[in-house]
Amino acid sequence: MLPADAGRYSDAEDDIDGPAAPAPAAAAAASGDDGGTSDGWYDDDDQWADGVDDGERLTVAKSESLASRFDSLISLQPLRGTSMSQAAGNSLSRTERKAAQPKHTGLTRDERATTEHVLDPRTRLLLFKMLNSGVLQSINGCVSTGKEANVYHAFAREPAEVAVKVYKTSVLTFKDRDRYVAGEFRWRHGYCRSNPRKMVRMWAEKEMRNYRRLAEAGVPCPAPLALREHVLLMSFVGCDGYAAPRLKDASLSADEAASASRQVMLLLRHIFHGCRLVHADFSEYNLLWYNGRVVVIDVSQAVEHDHPNALVFLRKDCENAILFFRRQGVRPLPTLQQLFGFVTDPVIGRGEEEAAYDALLAAGAPHGEQEAGPEA
Repeated sequence: MLPADAGRYSDAEDDIDGPAAPAPAAAAAASGDDGGTSDGWYDDDDQWADGVDDGERLTVAKSESLASRFDSLISLQPLRGTSMSQAAGNSLSRTERKAAQPKHTGLTRDERATTEHVLDPRTRLLLFKMLNSGVLQSINGCVSTGKEANVYHAFAREPAEVAVKVYKTSVLTFKDRDRYVAGEFRWRHGYCRSNPRKMVRMWAEKEMRNYRRLAEAGVPCPAPLALREHVLLMSFVGCDGYAAPRLKDASLSADEAASASRQVMLLLRHIFHGCRLVHADFSEYNLLWYNGRVVVIDVSQAVEHDHPNALVFLRKDCENAILFFRRQGVRPLPTLQQLFGFVTDPVIGRGEEEAAYDALLAAGAPHGEQEAGPEA
């Protein structure tokens, strides 16, 4: 079990790029300076939302200049038939139309326009520079769309297949971040609500650090490789461009569903005690099924134990897990009270979790307890 302050980071901690990012990009990213050249990472000047200035126009000009060389290497279309739901597509379309309306910001419509909801000129410039420096070889298509980001499949030097998560900046459809950060130690000095782009960068950094903590604790998750501004590179969970299905979309046999159920319940405890985190959005939508294992994704909203709503989020995570596997016909399942108690129990030692969970299932539901919360 990690000490109480494990994983907490200082505001002076600047090394965001993982060891897998190749040179010279890794060196440039670690220093936060691309040396004024076009190779390496792009360093943001924090002035995008402050009105028109020469830096913004220069960003657009650089992006257009590199576009002629690298546009052919970037495909933003759904990869191998991947598509979003109709409801999600309608919501994103409405938000995109609203963002495209003229605003009194001093920026032209072309400068503010987005491609595939996330690619404004600065984002395009970041991707172009990754291609120019050799960090990426090509971006092949979109494998996932969400409320806060899109995920693309790409080829890199090492590892060959990577996932590129691009957080939405100009189109902000995920506006309830405040409930996940207010009161947490890692945000004790506050965050910039008035500058959406800066807040999105901090949100991306939070996910990078959470992934690192999960990986260090042995939780199956995408390996974080590098981060620059609001673009996160991770290992690709899948093979040959085929992304692993979400647990919601996976075709599970009875034995596989039982195995997945056991893994998920143990993962809840492992994340809580081994990483000292609460996922806060733990459901079949944020779990992948790959080679017989459950893989945890989307941890940007994960909070530490000292967050005022940590136990509220944990209770919801437990309820989501039970309801999903109940619908899958998995039996037996713990009750909500039993699972919450199992996850938070400080007495169960390392290596004893599986035996404790088996004993919990063997005991059955105490008289008068419901199996789980109300059906979603």
